[in-house]
Amino acid sequence: MTSPRTAAAHPLAPLALAALGGLAGALLRQGQGALVGAATTGVFPWGTLSVNVLGSLVLAALLARWLAPGERPLARAGLGAGVLGTYTTFSAFQREVLDLLHGGHAAAALAYAGLSVGLGLLGAAAGARLRALGRHARGPLVVGAATLVVAALVAAGCGRPARRRRARRSPSAAPRARPAATRRSP
Repeated sequence: MTSPRTAAAHPLAPLALAALGGLAGALLRQGQGALVGAATTGVFPWGTLSVNVLGSLVLAALLARWLAPGERPLARAGLGAGVLGTYTTFSAFQREVLDLLHGGHAAAALAYAGLSVGLGLLGAAAGARLRALGRHARGPLVVGAATLVVAALVAAGCGRPARRRRARRSPSAAPRARPAATRRSP
């Protein structure tokens, strides 16, 4: 008899759930990145670092307890590959390391790379450890769900577009002349 956890589904169901989860993960990532970016200054990419560390913790917690290999393939596709796969971002990490290096910030690039890998591994270990703590109480599922709810609320609060400052022209500045090609002839 086939378990409901491993029951065969429509062949496109995992793809559809990964796509929907990917949409949610991308929105969460953008919202958290914007919130952290607005709260910090400097060249250090705190937003991506926070996303990747939190994502490592939540994914490890879910995989250790609820999304074990071979079980719940649809939830694994939607939450694992979809939500958390797009929420975390290795490509942005690589680009930001290169941006720091090209901008002459070698120490910040090295610190960012070290913190990303080190804290990501610590987050994953902590997430996996939640399995032992929540064996009977479904702890990782609760932690993962609560984290995603908080991140969704944060993302919803970050939906306002940034205000751009207009450059002020000094009152004594002369009006700009149009180039000859755009002047109207009499």
